[in-house]
Amino acid sequence: MEQPLSQTNTVILLNAAALHFGGGHTLALRFLELLPRVDPVTRYVALVCEGCGFEALKADNLSPILVPWRRFSRMRQFLFYNLTVPALARRLKASAVFSMGNFASFALPCPQAVIFHNPHFIYPETALSLLHSPPQRILYQWQRGLLRAGLRRSIVAAQTHSARRRLIDQFALEPRNVHVIPNALAHASQKMALDAHLLSRLAANPRPMKLLCLARYYPHKNLDLLLSVAHLLDRMAPGVFCILTTFSPADHPRAESLAEAIAACPGASSPPIVNLGPVPAAQTVALFRHCWACLFPTLLESFSGTYLEAMAAGRPILTSDRDFAREVCGEAALYFDPTNAQDVANAVLRLYRDPGLWDRLSTAALQRRRSYVRTWEDVTHDIVRLLHFVARTATTPTSQREQRLPTR
Repeated sequence: MEQPLSQTNTVILLNAAALHFGGGHTLALRFLELLPRVDPVTRYVALVCEGCGFEALKADNLSPILVPWRRFSRMRQFLFYNLTVPALARRLKASAVFSMGNFASFALPCPQAVIFHNPHFIYPETALSLLHSPPQRILYQWQRGLLRAGLRRSIVAAQTHSARRRLIDQFALEPRNVHVIPNALAHASQKMALDAHLLSRLAANPRPMKLLCLARYYPHKNLDLLLSVAHLLDRMAPGVFCILTTFSPADHPRAESLAEAIAACPGASSPPIVNLGPVPAAQTVALFRHCWACLFPTLLESFSGTYLEAMAAGRPILTSDRDFAREVCGEAALYFDPTNAQDVANAVLRLYRDPGLWDRLSTAALQRRRSYVRTWEDVTHDIVRLLHFVARTATTPTSQREQRLPTR
């Protein structure tokens, strides 16, 4: 680990205001919780979304500023990134800015690092296929253009090597300016028992092979396909499989209609698909242990903690044949075409009909999880090291600058 910046008056501005849900929120919360212990010397000022669990974060060298991000319009968000953040950086005399919400700020008085975790912008063909109206497509192209311009001025951290390659190719970035900082398991506790309510929900459905799709509802998670997969499996192996989803009808405008369609499935006492609703992060590994396999037909990911949680439980993974999935899951998964319900169902049946395959994938999942020893403290150390590297570029002559991030 590189030594911390020695000046106690060094200030780094963290912009996590946009991170109020999902994996980005988890990253920001865990990082800020551990930051005072990992780097007690540097002073940090953190812009965070109000009402999202950041209020209790305070230490001698960490000052949170609550931002009403969820009430901001698109234009207000743009002005926040490009007027408010630069003005605050100047007032604080910041040595670096860390933009944690994908987008970079312009006109900053100091160097900037950006952590990238929005896969829509590096899989443009897939992303555009999910946008059905011209205004949505125009907004997407505008945001992608802003991202391109911002990343070219920044040091960038991606969560996988696949994402790094795509960032370099899609936005013509200098490879030396794009680094990889992998994610960690969303919740450290892997021994917690499943609570009684979830146990009773599982026991209420007698189908023996339960397939867990752990995800909120977003169009790119491809959850609507699971209805067709459930009906196909019920015809091919009646009464055997039950697909479990974990989304809220409030997640997205289209989530309510999917929840209603799932609730209307035939077989009141033994439906082929059940929506459990949101599951607390501390319960996800325990829930996987009570299921037969992970089923995840996602179209886009920057990393996905769902894979790690399934591995921690030793459960085989059935997922999309995409580069991000193969990098994270390796030999612990069976892969399918996520646009083809029959291909998904065939993969499930292949696993069911070959118990030896289930054992091999389960063993591979546990081994991969054990070899993937990342903790949130590791992630925090890596980010701090990156920020120290970026902050030093403000005071180091160009001829003396390191061309790559020092290793731990």
